[in-house]
Amino acid sequence: MASGRWMLTLVALAIGLGSFYRPPTEAMGETPEVESGFTVLVENAQRDARAGDHAAAASSLRRVLARDPANTQVAALLRDVYKQGRLEPTPDESQVETLVAQLGADFRRTETDRFVILSNAATGWTRTRERLLERTYHEVMKFAERVGLPCVPPEHKLVVVLFAEHAAYRSFAMEHDGVEAGWVAGYYASVPNHAVFYNDRTSPAFVDAHAQLDAVEREASDARRAATGRNHPSPEAMSARADALDEHAKTQRERLDEQADRASLAKTTHEATHLIAFNTNIQLRSRHYPFWITEGLAICFETDEPSRPFGPQQRDPQREAQLDDLVSAGHLTPLGAFVTRTEAHGHDASDVREEYTQAWALFKDASRYRKEELVAMFKDIAQSPAGRMSPETHAGLFEKHFGDPDAHERAWLRRR
Repeated sequence: MASGRWMLTLVALAIGLGSFYRPPTEAMGETPEVESGFTVLVENAQRDARAGDHAAAASSLRRVLARDPANTQVAALLRDVYKQGRLEPTPDESQVETLVAQLGADFRRTETDRFVILSNAATGWTRTRERLLERTYHEVMKFAERVGLPCVPPEHKLVVVLFAEHAAYRSFAMEHDGVEAGWVAGYYASVPNHAVFYNDRTSPAFVDAHAQLDAVEREASDARRAATGRNHPSPEAMSARADALDEHAKTQRERLDEQADRASLAKTTHEATHLIAFNTNIQLRSRHYPFWITEGLAICFETDEPSRPFGPQQRDPQREAQLDDLVSAGHLTPLGAFVTRTEAHGHDASDVREEYTQAWALFKDASRYRKEELVAMFKDIAQSPAGRMSPETHAGLFEKHFGDPDAHERAWLRRR
């Protein structure tokens, strides 16, 4: 079974690699001025809630948060109003209609409590994503409330596009969202405000791997025919070889499909986290966050076992091993430079994987050991002017809340 001529090298895909948030390229504009004082709006909201008009109360509180997004008390009031009034987000039909026109007639629309899904993938596969999207929402909001981030229910249902085939996904990404998605397994685009991904079983890497297995099966078929020939000197040996080839191909196909399915689960939770965070006041679409916060948050919610709790509070042995390798190899980016980045700087998949691992480790550590400082940094970014921040501003914010980057790095690595 060790013949190098037909032994298949399995596709090695790091879970989470290739998924990312597409940040805004320019300021998206400030919210219009609120005509009344914050106190009056909050009082009106409380009065409306007591009168049973929870929709009006929610509207008043959202107006306050639009100008004061870091207000934890108002966010908590809005969450209570939604619970008391049993309010649910509604679809933004204009957004959905635009996408339907871009996607074509073969996409089916389904809805869950908090999501609108447009999919041309198999029904069973789509239903699994729907359940996982809702599960991710629950875990993200639970985390945000626990650490004290001013999270609120989304006003509109969140939109997700699911493609059955990689080629169609890649074409849509480039034509409509300006994303070169050749190696990107999924993305969240902030301006149109939707997440897009595809069935990983159709990715080029997996298709190529299955093509290698097709060749193995053809070799097995040739061997079996040769074994039945009249003049073959050792038909039993050739037949045994054919059986071994077929068994190898079967086993490797099962492993490939399992690997694709696990990667797809992790990708779904990653992109869902971006979509949820930027629509629940955890992050603002009009602000430019550092890479370690945006991607670190999303990576912390990657999981291929969604039946179990997941998020920054849970262990990730695979990422932990990757971090140990980075430290041992001396490949960590110095923290003073790393915290100024708003996107990955790597030139190949290996570099990007290292950056994602470092972002995961830094965010996870902050959420566990420097929770108050992390929340304060989120709030400072929310209260800053809309649009891009300079690297110097990001560096200053990090130092304000976490201290000297070199000292923080030493403490963080000791805790890992």
